[in-house]
Formats: sequence, C-alpha cells, structure tokens
Amino acid sequence: MSSRNPVLGKIDAPVVSDAELARIVNGPGIAGQVTFTSVIIRTAMVFALLVGGFAYGWATAETQPSLLTISMIAGFALAMVNSFKKKPSAPLVLLYGAVEGVFIGAISRWFDAAYGPGIVQQAVLGTLVAFGVMLALYKGQIVKVNGKFMKIFTAAIMSYLFIGIASLISSFFGVGEGWGFY
Repeated sequence: MSSRNPVLGKIDAPVVSDAELARIVNGPGIAGQVTFTSVIIRTAMVFALLVGGFAYGWATAETQPSLLTISMIAGFALAMVNSFKKKPSAPLVLLYGAVEGVFIGAISRWFDAAYGPGIVQQAVLGTLVAFGVMLALYKGQIVKVNGKFMKIFTAAIMSYLFIGIASLISSFFGVGEGWGFY
C-alpha cells in the first residue's frame, strides 16, 4: 500500500484470499499474529486505562485547572512520538490511553460546567451505543467493508459534510438563532 501518511506508509499489507482472511480473523492464529480477538483484547486494555484517566481528570479538573493543558500537550507528544517511531511501542500506547483519558475527563468536566449537567453523559452513552453496535455488526460479519460499502459510506459522509457547511453558513445569517439547522 502506498501512502504519504507516516503511520500507514510503514504497513506492508500483503493481499490475502478470503479464506485466509477468515482464518486470521476467526482462528486462534499463530504466535505474534494479529487476530480480531487480539485486537479486541488490546483495545480493551487501552480503553480501561482511558476510563481510569477519565475518572481522574473528571475528579481533579476543578482543583487542578492546568491538568487540561498539560494532558493535552502530553497526549499530542505521545501520539507524535509513537507515530514516527519505526515500530510502535506498546507501553507508549498504554500511556497515551491514560493521558488522553485525563484530558477527556478534564475537558468533559469543563463542558459539563459550561453547557449544563448531562451533556457529557448523553455524548458518552451515544458513543458507547454506536461503538457496541458497530462492533457487533463487524464481529457477526453482518457488515462487510467492500467496494459497495465504501461508496455508500463516502456518499453519506459527503452529504453530511455539505449539510454541515450549509448549516454553518446559514448560522452567519441568523438561522437557528445563530446555531444553523441543528
């Protein structure tokens, strides 16, 4: 795969048959081989650290206001270091998850105070529901990413982009009391 993206450019992805791909995704695999299950386990580990960091950031955001800025800069630095390393580092990925959790917790506390209680809970619930549904659809192989899926998804994203731009422009003229269509 040819890419100018520094992360994607390092991936040498061989073309595999459908049967081989099914064996990799569903089978136990061999040592060191990435399977769907191993990705889920690693994602769960990073997510657990993110949730722990979130709880810490939420609880301490009011008493330590600089936590937001420090965690934002530290998270960005960790992301850049890991992106440009020749081989990504698992400890750095785990540390990134924890630091980003602190940042998300601190900024969520700020949003909750600025826009009213409950806004963060609604966003978290919506995100978790969407994540769970998509995970189940992929794991159950109900949704398969192929050329047709990509075309439909691209059309949907482009449509939403144009609606968003139109809403932004209309907000300049007072539509929705300055908030646009939404």
